[in-house]
Amino acid sequence: MRVLYRSRLYRGLVPPLLRVLGPMHVAMYRGLGGLLVGRLAQGGMPVLLLTTVGRRTGRDRTHPLGFVPDGATWLVVGSNGGLPQVPGWIANIRAEPRVSVQSGRKRVTARAAILSGTERQRAWQMVVARYGFFATYQSAITRELPIVRLSPDRSS
Repeated sequence: MRVLYRSRLYRGLVPPLLRVLGPMHVAMYRGLGGLLVGRLAQGGMPVLLLTTVGRRTGRDRTHPLGFVPDGATWLVVGSNGGLPQVPGWIANIRAEPRVSVQSGRKRVTARAAILSGTERQRAWQMVVARYGFFATYQSAITRELPIVRLSPDRSS
């Protein structure tokens, strides 16, 4: 499996597939409130919709992302399908950490925080214990996969 993520074919096919399938997934998720498309085929990981503000355009950008619940928060991984490039939504949350999260039919405003240090280590262990494919992604690339905590904004 590790070899697949390193192949030119994989790295050439995945970005266009994500550009086409991502918006379709978002539309279906919204239309069905997360039913039918609320889990990833890989490991049955639950999916949420993360909406960020584009750092250059100022437009809303929505991405379907697998998540791991951690108490009242969600953990998402900037894996970009195991590609060497960091996903654009990471740069968007660095510029503006206030985001919107839809989990099922529920939508909330949240704060995104990229984890580091011991907090990241704890979260990473939790994520890979449940979804080992992230460890495979990590082994195929040199960048460290960012882990982001999405915390509901209690003031909204």
